Amino acid sequence: MYLSNLYNTQPIQKTKCQVVKGFLPDITPVIINFSPDTSISNKYTVVYITGENFTRDTTSVIFGLKKVIDITYYSSFSISFVVPMNYQKGIYNVQVRVVNNKNIVSDFLYSNILTYTLT
Repeated sequence: MYLSNLYNTQPIQKTKCQVVKGFLPDITPVIINFSPDTSISNKYTVVYITGENFTRDTTSVIFGLKKVIDITYYSSFSISFVVPMNYQKGIYNVQVRVVNNKNIVSDFLYSNILTYTLT
């Protein structure tokens, strides 16, 4: 099939586009490491997390028994949070949570779990 071009008198041949099957990227957050991984109980401590798939407005950290903590966002690979002051000595799970807005109904995506020690 030929189409005319308004700016050129030569006909343009219409071609079919090749259909390529794609895939959706994995947007699940991942914690690679964080620093420090130990602090003193009831002492103000900022923990820096390095990882993947962090988002500016929909990322939070779960510390211990489902305590959701706001984060400071630096990039999709770097965030930080403040260790809760009222926690006692012990070992606590740390997990990153991101709101998954890709679904019709928003839900959460959870990272791997690393442990944090309060002494």
